[in-house]
Amino acid sequence: MRVGRFSLLLIVLLAAILFTAINAEAHDSAHEVDVDESGGDDTESERIAREIEEEAAAAVGEAAEEEEDDDADALDEDADIARYDPERRHPLSDLPPPSSDVSVGHAFLTKFSETKSKASDIVVTLGETIKTVIAFANHGRGSYHVWGVMGSLNMNDNFKIHVQNFTYAMINKTVEPQEELSFSYAFTPHERLDIRPFQLALTAFYEAQGSTGNAIRGYSTTFFNATVATEPGLQTMSNGLFMLIVVVLIGAAIGGFFAFKKMEAVKTAKTEMGTEDSSKNEWLEEHEAMVKTGGGRARSRAAAKR
Repeated sequence: MRVGRFSLLLIVLLAAILFTAINAEAHDSAHEVDVDESGGDDTESERIAREIEEEAAAAVGEAAEEEEDDDADALDEDADIARYDPERRHPLSDLPPPSSDVSVGHAFLTKFSETKSKASDIVVTLGETIKTVIAFANHGRGSYHVWGVMGSLNMNDNFKIHVQNFTYAMINKTVEPQEELSFSYAFTPHERLDIRPFQLALTAFYEAQGSTGNAIRGYSTTFFNATVATEPGLQTMSNGLFMLIVVVLIGAAIGGFFAFKKMEAVKTAKTEMGTEDSSKNEWLEEHEAMVKTGGGRARSRAAAKR
């Protein structure tokens, strides 16, 4: 599109120059024309040529300004791609490619258990923090700015399924040409993950910088991507065991509730029976007293008659 625009402007300039040359030749060959009139013709042709040149120059200037605006927009877009803000966009989505001028190495500081599976490279302990040291080397001629590091645990049979995303660690340091930078990164697999193989991926995010320190393009390098096995830690509780404990607690709570209700019912029945027995005892005592009193009076009346 830009090539066609500049070709059109070049044709306009050539037409203006050709038009000026034709007018000058016509002026030299017209000997019968009056000197004042010929001078007027020269002025008019020069004015037309000058207007054409000014219009062509204005068109060239507008095209150059549009090209600069397009370059600025492209640079802003690259800068947005290079800066990874977890609050605005997830870093692990649509990873940019790695740079051929950069190499990233690593070394785990955590001692892993020996793996017994051929499908797994290492064994990680759930609930324990894993530490690694990362070496970032710039082999190019320009500067690179390291923004951060992030890792994730994915399903080993489907990498698109993220099981756990680890914390995004900000580095925010610039590495000059032919220099290196070392930094550390730590992550902790969740203690309640299933005991099974996972895919562990660790990625560094960085950008190429221009001569003025502006971002040119964003890059990422996944320096570790392998299958890992998992083992329970000292304080690790599996999901199955956790669910079993929950079910037992719920059953105990329900059983205790019904037992409490039954004890209350038995207690209420005993209280009612005790009240009834007490009433009966009071009635018997009153009846016996009346019988005794009535019997004594009868004996007194019989003795008096005698």
